[in-house]
Amino acid sequence: ITPDAPEYWAPRPCLRKPIAELFEAAALLDFGVGAHMSGDHSRAASSFIAADSTKVRDYIESMWGKRSLWPEQEHYLRRRAVNRLPAATPEARGQKVNSATKRAVVDRDGFLCRYCGIPTIPASVRMSLKALYPGAVGWGSTNASQHAAFQALWLQYDHVVPLALGGANSVENVVVSCAACNFMKWDYHLEEIGVADPRLRAPVSSCWDGLTRLMGGIEKCPL
Repeated sequence: ITPDAPEYWAPRPCLRKPIAELFEAAALLDFGVGAHMSGDHSRAASSFIAADSTKVRDYIESMWGKRSLWPEQEHYLRRRAVNRLPAATPEARGQKVNSATKRAVVDRDGFLCRYCGIPTIPASVRMSLKALYPGAVGWGSTNASQHAAFQALWLQYDHVVPLALGGANSVENVVVSCAACNFMKWDYHLEEIGVADPRLRAPVSSCWDGLTRLMGGIEKCPL
């Protein structure tokens, strides 16, 4: 299909279909947290190391940020000019989602990305596991030094209509997103990149807890 074909711009649920290894990595991290909570620290560390896979690394690197140099990116990030977009308000870009909004969004969406559907994990959980298992959960200053699965499953809060295009910093405009979907979507309007509005699909019910049980559940887990 070429960009000239109408079906090329048919709205997609997400920028890239998630790979099976993402769900396998989530299962390994889930097992690792269970092992840790039962006192089996060796098995926990082994599970965390196993989740840091090359295929997950390749997936996240193919999407990480709008300046990605990977040749596949232009396939995943399709961009076109769209008339009548909201007026740009770049000064709004730095606004943060407050804690109350984050809680309300997670209460509604759970811990699954509203775009691609993969499990997500709050940064606070990752930071706790890094402190507990520094040799198994790396999180340095570069992408290559960061644990691939914790990168890919990193819980983000995406503004469906970007702040930079006048979107509201509200529960109605914010959805749970994985890092890849959030960073690759950047400040583009959904119409520009051919992605369907996730708010038109009901959130998926799931027992995935974002590994927040490590910190005593969502009520005690900073989001």
